[in-house]
Order: sequence, then structure tokens, then C-alpha cells
Amino acid sequence: KALREMIAKVVAVVLVPILLGLVVFQHCEPFEFHKYIGKHLDAVCPVVQGQVKSPFSPTLSLTYFDVKGRGESIRLLLHDAAVPFKDVRVTRDTWTEIKKSKNLPFGQLPLLEDGNTSLVQSIAILEYIGRKTDRAGRATNLEEQARLSEIALGVDDFQRLLSKASYAEDSKTQLQNHFATVAPQWLAKFERILLDNGGLFGGGKFLVGNSVTYVDFLFFNLLDLHLAHDPECLERFPMLRGFFDGIASRPNVKKFRAQQAA
Repeated sequence: KALREMIAKVVAVVLVPILLGLVVFQHCEPFEFHKYIGKHLDAVCPVVQGQVKSPFSPTLSLTYFDVKGRGESIRLLLHDAAVPFKDVRVTRDTWTEIKKSKNLPFGQLPLLEDGNTSLVQSIAILEYIGRKTDRAGRATNLEEQARLSEIALGVDDFQRLLSKASYAEDSKTQLQNHFATVAPQWLAKFERILLDNGGLFGGGKFLVGNSVTYVDFLFFNLLDLHLAHDPECLERFPMLRGFFDGIASRPNVKKFRAQQAA
């Protein structure tokens, strides 16, 4: 009898809370709670959700110029993950003061400030946010992590070519050459990456794996910059067109872009 009572206590004190916790976290939707543990526990869900601490400081801020450039992909990622942050837009008048007052190891923006953590370099910032918002692939899969870095650096190489043409003295001629010869070659490379990621079998929605990662926002922004110059540049690349439209249709991304265009 004593043994039975002890087992009953163990079940009541240890196993029941564990099982209840699993149900709460896997099915934490107030309107569907009764399907799993009864209507009388509906009130538990908001409480549990409220106890989940944000991985970011409440003073999280992103500082960058009031252009898309290398800051927009970070803004997109933060908005997609519904992370509140202060979007500091630098002007010509405030740039000098920011260079003096902020910790900028390379004298460049963007700058992310998350409590005591200060980061520059867009790819490093994207990876940091991606890891905190479950948008950085599987942490234990070294090949997947290397693939994310590989593609991020490839996107960066491609973006440097667009920037070089855009800021050249004869930018009009350089941009014409970029869109006539350079861009199609690079776009074809990324079309192949999507195809290799399941594009022939209904996949290819993301650059790596089966869920969105920070590199998708990095590349999306670069495609957006290209489309601003040449709205027809993706006509020969159906996978890239589908990829772009897919990211653009994500609810928080769509809302943010609409606000930007207003």
C-alpha cells in the first residue's frame, strides 16, 4: 500500500506536470485548448506564453541609413520574426555624430545593439538574429550551417557587383552591363541552388533546408534591389520569381513592405 501511495505521488507531482507542460507548449492556442485539456484550462495558455522571455533586450535597436542597402535584410528578418526594435534611420546630418558616439569597429553601418551586445557587419547581425529566432537552420547540422555561410557570402559577392556598378562614375553604362551580362549569370547560379534544394519536386522555396533562414532575407533584399532597376530581370528565372513572391507574401514581411511603400 505504501509503495502504491508513493507511486501515485510521483505520478501526480512529476509526470502530470510534465505531460501538461508538453500539451501546453505544443498546443498553446486559446481557442483550441478544450480539445486537449478542457475548457477550464483555457486561461493557462496566456500565462504560459507571458512567461516566455524574449531572447532580445527591450532596447534592441538597428542603426542604418534611410535606404535599403545592407540594412533592409535585417529589418525584414526582425519584422518577419515579430521582434520589436528601434529602427534608427541615419541622415547625412546625424552620421558624423553617430561615428563619434557609437562602437563601430570598422567605421561602418549597420549596427545592432542588443543590451550589452553591439554588432556590425550585416551577415554577422543576420546570423545572430537568425539563431535567436529559429531562422538559422539546424544548429547541430554542420553541413547545413556551412551551406548557410556559403550562400550568404555568395549573395554578398553578388551585391558588391551591383554596388560597384551603381556607384561607378559611368554608372549608367556600368548598370546596363550589369543587367545585360553580370546579373543573368549570377541569377542562374541561384536558380540552380533553388532547384537543387528540391525545386524539381515542389520544394525550392528556400535557399537552404525546408524552412526560412536569414540567408533568404539577405537574398530577397538583393533581388528587390535588382527589380527596382529592372522589373523584368527575373522573367527567365521561374524559381527565383517564386522564391521572391513567397518571401514577399509572408504576413509580417508584406505588412512591413506596405508600410515602407506608403
